[in-house]
Amino acid sequence: MSIHYSPARDAFLDARLHTDLPADAIAISAEDHAALLQARTAGMTITVKRGRPVAVQPTVTIEQRRAIAVQGAKVEAARRILATASLIQQANDSAAIAMAALASSAGAGGDPAANAIANAAIDRRHRIDAIRAASNALEATIATLSARGLDALDITADHHWPA
Repeated sequence: MSIHYSPARDAFLDARLHTDLPADAIAISAEDHAALLQARTAGMTITVKRGRPVAVQPTVTIEQRRAIAVQGAKVEAARRILATASLIQQANDSAAIAMAALASSAGAGGDPAANAIANAAIDRRHRIDAIRAASNALEATIATLSARGLDALDITADHHWPA
């Protein structure tokens, strides 16, 4: 086997298939090829040191870590919102709230059953709004966290979220 690594292409090339190898292609052994593929699968990147391709842990900046944590907060908020009310229930709640508002503006006292449905919808809406507010507060906190603070952060911890 005649495997090469091209840093410019960040690719492995088999000389039997790629007859026109790029100028930066570095011949590697089958064992190195297997090890580098395994490292890449594990999330590592490949770089060249002293003329040889090696696997390294990618450097993640504090800004990237914060962005990942913010995305995690959004995912957790969405999970909690859907646990409060499905998308269909949220749509039905919006309709019930709108109907109650229309009935109220028309001067109608409203049907007690419809009022109970609207009140339950408003309660769910308040709980969802509280989750959104908690997510926004958590995102603002994440923007100020150090690497150590990000390491300690558990976005799923109940103390970040309304009961």
